[in-house]
Amino acid sequence: MPRSHRNRRVCRVSAVFALIAVVALIVLISAYLLVQQLNASTVGDKRNQNAKVLNQAKQALIGYVAQQASPVRRKQSRQASLPRGGQQHRHFQ
Repeated sequence: MPRSHRNRRVCRVSAVFALIAVVALIVLISAYLLVQQLNASTVGDKRNQNAKVLNQAKQALIGYVAQQASPVRRKQSRQASLPRGGQQHRHFQ
């Protein structure tokens, strides 16, 4: 083979390897970006779930405190401590 054909063949093989390397690099970068997006959405889903649970707990705590502080609740607890008639017996001296 003449020298020019060998040089062309070497150049062609080098170009094919370079093309394969570029395609492999593009595939690796695409896979990395895809995994990053999936991870970000998973973290976002976890944050949303945590926010939902914390909001439910906050509402339950507010409801509990409001129930404990309610005048109806205090009245019921006082009536429970009174005798059956519902009125306090006063003893005069």
